Amino acid sequence: MRDFEVGEKLRLVINQRIVVAEVVSINAGTYTVVTPKGINYRANTHEVMPFDINEIGAAAITAKVDFIKDEERKLERLTNMFENIKNKEASFYLKVSHNNNRRDDSYYFTKTDMEAIRLGYELAVDAQVEKLLELKAELERGDYSVDETD
Repeated sequence: MRDFEVGEKLRLVINQRIVVAEVVSINAGTYTVVTPKGINYRANTHEVMPFDINEIGAAAITAKVDFIKDEERKLERLTNMFENIKNKEASFYLKVSHNNNRRDDSYYFTKTDMEAIRLGYELAVDAQVEKLLELKAELERGDYSVDETD
């Protein structure tokens, strides 16, 4: 394994995910790296891999694409729910089932509650769209890391 220099990008596995990071310091064979999210990690030389587009395996790219597809499915579910409640003007009851207690509860939502729920869904859809655009931009830049905190 070759040595890395300060400022060089590398890949490492954190929590079973491949993460791209930049070397910020080297001390006695231990690298201090920072991820694009600003999280610092310490890694030994045997824990890091070169960040070279020619060396990245199909598994890393596939993992990123699958992660993006999962996020697209979340967006689709949010959008469907938002469309369902967007045009409802009246008050309504919502029935909720609790599997652990085996009982059903009904909740009454007023018109004001509906406005808050609509706003919440609208904000959630906007945030999910922004997240997807950022993930797709990362993929185009060659950042194949999959970070669940994204």
